[in-house]
Amino acid sequence: MKLKGDLNMKKTRKLLMCLLFLSPLSAHASLPMMVSTGTVFLNVCGEYPQKDMMVRTICDVMVRELATSIWLSYFMLDSEPYCLKKNHTTQQYVYVIRNFLEKNPVYISKPHTMYVKEALSDAFPPPCN
Repeated sequence: MKLKGDLNMKKTRKLLMCLLFLSPLSAHASLPMMVSTGTVFLNVCGEYPQKDMMVRTICDVMVRELATSIWLSYFMLDSEPYCLKKNHTTQQYVYVIRNFLEKNPVYISKPHTMYVKEALSDAFPPPCN
């Protein structure tokens, strides 16, 4: 009986964490759609950091939202596709994703869920400590 209670508690905790993280994400839900392919990502974030603060802000928010939302979707399935840590910066994520796309042009036409996951998995592989 205790094991079943522990399992339910674990699921409830995950659900609450996702709701906590996804509620701010919903305000920016359209941002990942702006970056549907690697080509769009390179057009928006290719010259990071941009001199235009508006473009830089869009790139920053977009990358952080993508990294977090993809990680959370795998977390719900009890796996971590890559390690997210507090000391990682958005700038690191932008450089990692941009370099990945430049080295792996086959991903340029792929959806953002594929190239972001692959790029961050290569740079920050699990298991996370």
